Amino acid sequence: MNSLRKVLGGGKHKPIITTSHFKVEKGWAYISGGFEYENGAPLEEKFQNGSGTNFSALLRREGKTWRVKRRLYHGDVVAPDFMRDFPQAPRAIFR
Repeated sequence: MNSLRKVLGGGKHKPIITTSHFKVEKGWAYISGGFEYENGAPLEEKFQNGSGTNFSALLRREGKTWRVKRRLYHGDVVAPDFMRDFPQAPRAIFR
């Protein structure tokens, strides 16, 4: 989750991540959910202006580290985009 927090959080604030979907298989992970900052810290301007705080992310384990391969902020399901762009990722993690 720390790899994902670095990508979602900006500057000094670290986001609190709430997951609605989280599956891991064969060194791949697909996570979707929402995030907010602790203590009511303000979200960056891009989120205040309608981008929202929902996200999906595809991660890949490289050695001992998880790397975020792609993440999107959204209101819609984006698993088909990830499956198209990363065909080597196991399909089961998106269900």
